[in-house]
Amino acid sequence: MKKYILLCLLLASCASKELAIKGEKMATADAVDQANPYNVEVSADIIREFSDDYNLLLQINFVSKDGKWLRVDNAELDLSNADNEPFNIIVGKDLVTWAEAKAEERRMGLHNKSVGVGLTALTGGALIVAGVISNSDALTAVGTAAYTGAAVYSVVDGVQGAKANAQGVARVPETHLYSPFSVPSMSLAKRWVLINVPSGRISRQAHLKLKTIEGQTLDYKLTLVK
Repeated sequence: MKKYILLCLLLASCASKELAIKGEKMATADAVDQANPYNVEVSADIIREFSDDYNLLLQINFVSKDGKWLRVDNAELDLSNADNEPFNIIVGKDLVTWAEAKAEERRMGLHNKSVGVGLTALTGGALIVAGVISNSDALTAVGTAAYTGAAVYSVVDGVQGAKANAQGVARVPETHLYSPFSVPSMSLAKRWVLINVPSGRISRQAHLKLKTIEGQTLDYKLTLVK
């Protein structure tokens, strides 16, 4: 309950619910989906501080525009293109390894400014990294909430010594796109995902498919590169 309240308070503090990449809802031929549609707007943005030519840390916002709760049992992000370029959704131990590497890079960059402090003046992306390392659901939730807001957070004791045990870490944190989630009626939910494209030739478009606990499917198209 405390985690839920914390997340709600943090989300309420964000400056904007809509991100730069607007999701386009795709038409469905399913009779059940047509008879009981959800009015949910989807938008996304690349957290560039922790992205490069081969890896994208993507934030995705879901905003309910009607009286129904959207309960997502499964989400799938597809970056397939005509050239069949391979891509990977990073999870589990690989996600922890990536987070540790990014945290170390940030520590090195901040060392002269903040001796003795791990990750300071954290952006939302940095808090996602710290949350993965510490295996703290609450801290990871702070990361997703803080990304679009103006607030800056500090972790006084840093994250040194708070590494997750690779054998015991969950496949994905609770705030990851691939973890089941809900979008409350007339409210906002935020998720994130790390994508690796080995060739560096990132698909212009991504297709996001959401499967609800009732069995309905929602499809959205996201234009990542214009």
